[in-house]
Amino acid sequence: MPSGSSALDFGSIPDGGIASLTFTLTGAATGDKVAPAWPSALDAGLVGIMLVSAADTIQVRLGNLSGADIDPASMTFGATTL
Repeated sequence: MPSGSSALDFGSIPDGGIASLTFTLTGAATGDKVAPAWPSALDAGLVGIMLVSAADTIQVRLGNLSGADIDPASMTFGATTL
């Protein structure tokens, strides 16, 4: 079960918008399930998913349902593939 984490710095996410960034997770394979490790300081109103978007690559998608634009601070996101 590959596991890892990376600091990601999303730019401003408009209300109702979605942003995505990726990080490398060696051993992750397309079709693997992902157990995400979300940062404890994730802004209220942000919801997310993680998936293996390509070999060795985790994609983190954040949607903003807060009612206002959010520019989240850089945070560490983690993932374990199953």
